[in-house]
Amino acid sequence: MKPSINLRYKSLLLTCLLILSAGTVASAWGQTYTINYKNGSPQTDITERVDTVYIADGEARELFIPELRRVHLSEYDWYVRWYRLDGETLTKDNIKGKDVNPMDDGSFVEGGSLEPNKYPTCLRDAGTSLFWYKGFATGKNVPGASTIEYQVQTVKDDVVFCDVSQNTDYNDKNIASKEFTEPTLSVRYKFVIRPAKEIAERIKASGANDMIPFIKEDIYVPENSKTINIQLGQIANNYAWYDDDNRTIVQGDYYQYRKDGGTWTNIESGDKLHWKQMISSIEVNTDFVKYDVRAISASGKKSPVLAQYKLIPGDYGFMLQSGQEISDDTRRNPDNHPDLYERIGHINFDRGDTISVDELNSENNIAPIGFPESGKWLDLGITEYAPYDYKNHIIENNLKPLQNQYGLFRTANIEGISTNNESIANRKYRWIMLLGSSPSKEGIYDRTYYNTGKKSLGYFFYVDAANLPGRLVKMELDGTICQHTGILVNFWVNDMTLSSARSTLPPNINMNFIGVKKGEDGKEVEVILHRFSSGNALQDSIVNGGSWTNRNIGKWQQLMYTFSVPESLVGYEKYYLEVQNNTLHSNGADYAIDGLRIYRTKPKIDVKRVDVCSSANLTVSTEYELLLQNMGWSIQPDALATIKDRMKDGVTEDSKHIWKYRYGLMGSDPKKRKESLNETIGNVYVGATDKKETGDIDKPEDWITLKTDLKDYANENYNNRSKVYRIIVPTEKGLNHDGFQGLTSYETAMHRQIVVNLRMINDFLYDAKSNVWNADIDTLVTKKYGGLYEDKAAYINYLTEGLKTLCQKQNWDYIVPDPQNINIDAVINGYEIYEQLIRAVCSVMGISRPRVPWWDAENTNIIQLGAIDVNKTELKYKGEKPYGSGTQVEPASGKYDVVIFSAAATVTSDEVVNFPNAYAGYGFDDPCLLTVPFTVLPSVTIVANTKTFGMMKNFFRNLDLEGRTLEVGNGESLTLGRHVLTFVFAPMVHWPEVMVTYDSTDKVLFSADGFGKFGALDVEEDWDCEARRYYIGIVGKYGPQVQKLLKVAATLDIQIICPLHGPVLTENLGHYIEKYDIWSSYKVEDEGVVIAYTSVYGNTKKAVEILAEKLKEKGCPKVTVFDLARDDMAEAVADAFRYGKLVLATITYNADIFPFMKTYIDHLTERSYQNRTIGLIENGSWAPNAAKVMQAKFEKSKNITWLDNTVKIMSSLSDENIEELDKMAEELCK
Repeated sequence: MKPSINLRYKSLLLTCLLILSAGTVASAWGQTYTINYKNGSPQTDITERVDTVYIADGEARELFIPELRRVHLSEYDWYVRWYRLDGETLTKDNIKGKDVNPMDDGSFVEGGSLEPNKYPTCLRDAGTSLFWYKGFATGKNVPGASTIEYQVQTVKDDVVFCDVSQNTDYNDKNIASKEFTEPTLSVRYKFVIRPAKEIAERIKASGANDMIPFIKEDIYVPENSKTINIQLGQIANNYAWYDDDNRTIVQGDYYQYRKDGGTWTNIESGDKLHWKQMISSIEVNTDFVKYDVRAISASGKKSPVLAQYKLIPGDYGFMLQSGQEISDDTRRNPDNHPDLYERIGHINFDRGDTISVDELNSENNIAPIGFPESGKWLDLGITEYAPYDYKNHIIENNLKPLQNQYGLFRTANIEGISTNNESIANRKYRWIMLLGSSPSKEGIYDRTYYNTGKKSLGYFFYVDAANLPGRLVKMELDGTICQHTGILVNFWVNDMTLSSARSTLPPNINMNFIGVKKGEDGKEVEVILHRFSSGNALQDSIVNGGSWTNRNIGKWQQLMYTFSVPESLVGYEKYYLEVQNNTLHSNGADYAIDGLRIYRTKPKIDVKRVDVCSSANLTVSTEYELLLQNMGWSIQPDALATIKDRMKDGVTEDSKHIWKYRYGLMGSDPKKRKESLNETIGNVYVGATDKKETGDIDKPEDWITLKTDLKDYANENYNNRSKVYRIIVPTEKGLNHDGFQGLTSYETAMHRQIVVNLRMINDFLYDAKSNVWNADIDTLVTKKYGGLYEDKAAYINYLTEGLKTLCQKQNWDYIVPDPQNINIDAVINGYEIYEQLIRAVCSVMGISRPRVPWWDAENTNIIQLGAIDVNKTELKYKGEKPYGSGTQVEPASGKYDVVIFSAAATVTSDEVVNFPNAYAGYGFDDPCLLTVPFTVLPSVTIVANTKTFGMMKNFFRNLDLEGRTLEVGNGESLTLGRHVLTFVFAPMVHWPEVMVTYDSTDKVLFSADGFGKFGALDVEEDWDCEARRYYIGIVGKYGPQVQKLLKVAATLDIQIICPLHGPVLTENLGHYIEKYDIWSSYKVEDEGVVIAYTSVYGNTKKAVEILAEKLKEKGCPKVTVFDLARDDMAEAVADAFRYGKLVLATITYNADIFPFMKTYIDHLTERSYQNRTIGLIENGSWAPNAAKVMQAKFEKSKNITWLDNTVKIMSSLSDENIEELDKMAEELCK
């Protein structure tokens, strides 16, 4: 007799079932209990957990609740009620209580066999059901209520129910009279009974044996992981198969597995092997591994392979928040890259109930009861864990959800709010991570706290995970999911287990990508399209004095995962992402989750010039990894996976239209093509259209001809293929092929392309001589049907002679030389022959020629799909007019859209596809269309703003720029292939039309006059001095405008600054930005005193010298002196802005001040001199007036502090003047 614990999870509205589960009483087993409904009617909106159980005729099968069976603690004194339905009537027929032994060592036995004198937690008779609740408890023994035994002589479809509650709002005041009112239910378990013969028949029909599995699943996992778990979903006795006689049904007792076809091994050790249903702690490196699983019966009989799991490793997994915040992997911070990712779903558990950090208290730290209005914290279907109602919970002293429960909390372990010392409703928080010998010191906030700059709080989802996999959350995805669309999942997990116990398990997560479509009966069917398993969350363990501690407890970890869906999505109506708990058991597995976000990758396609100075040649490029995802090759790297069976008999009349797409890709000798057949090369199409406004792309005329000289080609079927380029692209493993080595330039790719096309011609010729293509040759190229050749023999001879000429061979042996041995110059000299051979062959096959891509030398993830010669296409340059059209014809806009699409539909067709573009998509409103706009610009395009173009016209009166300008606005961006430029207006820094440009690719700020200096080539000299002099002299007046620009710059990731004047800045950029902030906000840069003077007879100069000496004696940090008539005026101005104090000393001159001083002050004030302290020294012989004039010139300057001591000299220094200078020095040095 074996227990069944195949529990899957499904949320349903159980109206019909609950109507049937009324609290009626029938006499059975003597005196019975009456169970009444809460509120007098059946409870609805209950989480339901469904288990399909296959039972043999006459077999006694245990059915039980895993969470209760494995524990014996008082906090698991849950309400439990077992029953069946006989038609519409509750009954306990065919079920009975059962003694259980939940411990592997047999040390603990409890019973459910209705013997309360023997077993304190045995089930009690309720007439039509069996039940138990906390009031019956006499100790810490509950497993007996967890289990019943089901047995019938002939198994038919049946259902056994078990209602479970962790709440205490029951009514037992009349329990002595055998009357009881049920509490609010948490979960309803539903065991769906099926005959064992049913699963046996399915296994038989599948053809499963020791090599062929009944079920095959691919599971994607992080590479280099040692903690992958495979959940088998049910225990072994739920499988049944036919014995060798094909009549006797055998049932499993336990599982065995083998790795990569190796030796069979028991799934786990221990006496209770039949309980085990997980292969745990699997180690995966960078190559995939396969695990086969079979069942062994109690008598030792072996089942066929029941399941085969292929574990496929990839570059994803957990990362601590501290690493994620600084990671340069765009997948870790997708919201920072809206050009790459579009969010299509999220769940943050906030439920519209966010608060500011200042509003947080112990009470609102947990989601209120009855939130939201439906009565559950989260809607049914989102999670299958029961909500934790702390005011109505079986644990009365602590705030602690139990297994299969979740709570929504804002924080954990925050002093005064949520430590284990704080309480709500007389219940103290009891975070497991704060217990033990090394409690965690981490304070935990929900993810909204981090997403709002630590200003707001929502909730995180905290769970004490169950013993078996269970849905944590399931969310419907917004937007459209396309076949081969790249999907990115970001998910935050916080391990909150005991930090000081090795045996406690960290979080381990499964993710299922689910599609929903209508079944044959019209009902919705869920299909798992993709699986992922995370392995354990990161642990950082140390051993100190024999004590083990995990330092990652309480720290948020980001789980990142990417995938694409290779299957056809036809018929699917909606999609879900399901996140499951996948820990081995519930010892540990206390954790929080939050911030689940799902993105789809955007197509990143660029169109740019091969050479910046040439407008005629354009390249189409994209990210290689993104292309693999969009073509499905990142998931299925075998490009021939779907057509291998149709190619197994070689090139035949039935398979030739599939094989033709391999021509040119199978080596130099067609006689060896079987061993040279490369499964890692696929085909991609590139086309262009100008029909975005109408949205039509389903007809040949909707597409631009990319090779106009084919339009007049005799074979009309070939003409339509001039609308598309066919690119051969390797999957990741195909990159190691010799043919794709060293492809980092256009020239190398063109040479390699010549070889591929010569091989294509040769492959066709080899098969044509064996009569495979006879009918096609006859109808398409012979004169009988209007072709160029007398007959097939003439055509074959033409191809043979052409190959001999191009490959420089006397006789043709059907071997094209390797790329390093072929004479490319000979082919180029005979290029007309080469072109005509390609057309002659492709027109018969009905196929576009293969083109070879190349990779960016600087960024090997950028693949250049092809080069387009604009002058040989129907593309028009922006501003282009037909010759001689005058002004009556509008110039061409030059605007088009490039489209990249999979060749899957054409390469799998067994007939000619004359118009491949028809498979690109149904129109521009097709959300799965991979497209990007581009403009065909003339050789030079001037990019500027409105004011710039206006000034250019004023400077250059006869300049004709028609069709060669691109006007941009503030904040707009321009894509130049690999580079994306963003323009930011900076008026009056220092001209009105100024704008700076930011290159987000190389992180370069082209800063116009900003950050410039005198001396562009003087890179060795100190930057500050000359840059300060440059700034004050050129830009100084416009500080507010510079401040505005600096605020914009602060939002950019700047690694290089390129000013118009001065050297390029690449290091210590913070220093330069800090200086500009000081200068533009008119702050004091350094403490010191500047003395600027003019002197006619030397007396004023002598006073300045005495003052300077006194300042130095008193410890003034810096004193600089300028003779304005002789020293550099610009340096004197710059130092006045650098230091905080200024002394002006001059003579009275014509009732005014000396001209050099007048000029100096004008330089200061017109540059907004402010926030400084000024002292004055004046000299005069009969009517000193200089101090008054100087002070008046600063009347519009802001925040000027005048010294109390002003020195007035009458021609020459007096003793009184010496004292005044001393007082001035004292005041300046304060």
